[in-house]
Amino acid sequence: MITVSIPSAWLGKLLRGAIGVVMVGLAPGLQARHLASAICPGDTLAIAVFEHPDLSLNARVQEDGRIRLPLCNWIDAAGKTPGGLAEDLSIAYSKANIEQAFVTVQITAYGPRTVYVIGEVLEGGKSLEILPPGKLTVTQAVSSAGGFTDSADLRRVLVRREGDGGALEDITVDVLALISGTKGATDLTLEVGDTVIIPRSQPVYVVGEVTTPGMYQVGRHSALRCSEILGKAGGLAETADRAQVQVFRHGSEAQTTLLTVDMDAVYSGKFGADEAILPGDMVVVARRHKVYVFGEVRKPGALELEPGVALTAFQAITLSGGFTDYAAKSTILLVRQGTITTLDLRKPYQEGKAVNDPGIQAGDVLFVQSTVW
Repeated sequence: MITVSIPSAWLGKLLRGAIGVVMVGLAPGLQARHLASAICPGDTLAIAVFEHPDLSLNARVQEDGRIRLPLCNWIDAAGKTPGGLAEDLSIAYSKANIEQAFVTVQITAYGPRTVYVIGEVLEGGKSLEILPPGKLTVTQAVSSAGGFTDSADLRRVLVRREGDGGALEDITVDVLALISGTKGATDLTLEVGDTVIIPRSQPVYVVGEVTTPGMYQVGRHSALRCSEILGKAGGLAETADRAQVQVFRHGSEAQTTLLTVDMDAVYSGKFGADEAILPGDMVVVARRHKVYVFGEVRKPGALELEPGVALTAFQAITLSGGFTDYAAKSTILLVRQGTITTLDLRKPYQEGKAVNDPGIQAGDVLFVQSTVW
């Protein structure tokens, strides 16, 4: 494909002279920087100056985006349309005493117009070429890279782009909104040199009385219900407290929300009680004769309650290795049968007596939150 462009000042003159010319370029005021239709490093340009054949030549755009021409020396070309470059060259030649210089610019060979796709796609680390005059959008680029993996976070797809002055900027694209047809969602058109980054969603942790406790990946585009994530973990153990499955969810500003799921109700047909599990959630399945200590302790996990032996919250934390350096000792969460109580264990004892160290019961969950202070 050959693109021919001329300065707009010469258009009327050419039309009056009945010379057939096609002008291809962007509308006035539209930025051409890095677009596939603009001149890019590696392009070969045929530059002709009317009635000055000695100035006509073929020029390859250098990696720094410049070309070198007689009388004009080095001229910035990359990022401009052929028409815009023709205008600039006409002005440059006029300054070099070539009056009424009529310049045409043709792209005779295209250099690479590459974008990159990395992250949670089936063919990660792939480079794609934009073929002028076509365009490439984010969803088209992901599709060309094999599509998303199951763990991809579709709500936070990033397009990393070099802006003015070489500074990098990140543009967030909510691809899930595009797929679901959300009103107002738009598919971003990529520019040359863009990198599309598909991040991985946070894992879900399932601990306690399940067959296979551990970390499980849940993609933002395929959210699971509590029953489904428990199924991934092999299902509930015989010793599980089925009516008190706890879901800890971290929100903004280090806030933790607790959801309680009655799996007995879910299994009996009350599917509305089956909570959706989001990336980053922690699902805790307590045992009828155990308490659980999680968060900022050195040995998080389950503690067996010995028959006839009373255990307090501070003692349970001590048995779990004690606090880490990041423990928020004043806002410890005690979860009991779906109710949250906040404990302040900075000074649980005064004069040898417990003043803020309640006893814990089978099925209780202690969650030690973190703090940076």
